Amino acid sequence: MEQLYKPIEIAKKLNISTNMLRYYEDKGLVPRPDRTNNRYRKYYQVHFIYFETVQAMSIGYSFEVISNIMSDIQNESIDDGLWLLNNVHVQNRTDYELLYKLKEKAEEMNQHDEKLMRIGDLSKEFAVSTTAIRYWEEKGYIMSMRDADNPYRHYSESGYIKAGILKIVKSINYSSEIVELKDKLKLGDSVDEIKLIILHVERLLNKRNEEQLKGAHHLYRLINYLKHI
Repeated sequence: MEQLYKPIEIAKKLNISTNMLRYYEDKGLVPRPDRTNNRYRKYYQVHFIYFETVQAMSIGYSFEVISNIMSDIQNESIDDGLWLLNNVHVQNRTDYELLYKLKEKAEEMNQHDEKLMRIGDLSKEFAVSTTAIRYWEEKGYIMSMRDADNPYRHYSESGYIKAGILKIVKSINYSSEIVELKDKLKLGDSVDEIKLIILHVERLLNKRNEEQLKGAHHLYRLINYLKHI
């Protein structure tokens, strides 16, 4: 007979609260469990593996990605879910390539006459809206320069690099490390400070890469389990 789990047993195994289990269930990330006559949830091994997978993926992947993948799996569209996962990893590579470009840009800072860029140039360069760039400026992450007789915003090389960093950071799950990084963006404009910020972002990307690998491993285990039941 298949093993039954109480919510508290799964919560303890995964080191999360029973409220979090209910949250995952309410959001459709795990299959709806049957109920006893007393309305208690009946969790089986398949539920435990779903919960374990969601919890493992929650560190490296966004909630939207996890939700869509779990929906595909429960609808027996596993290939769709795996291609979605692949798209995330492709974007990760794009982020890393952008960071490498910013690293090269930082090496060139102060080695030539600085070329200023307009907000529209930054918007096209990083495929972000001008509204987002203005928001970053309002928050103090980047600064623009304006002449008294010229209303247009102009951004320096450090502003260019910071905008690229903020584009990358948008795809990383929110954490205390992201808050720390953004605080550094407010303070740092020198070449050395910019280089340290880039190293910080590189560590975050490497960490996310490792966390996603762990999450993908649990996802593979879930899919393999479902194929054999």
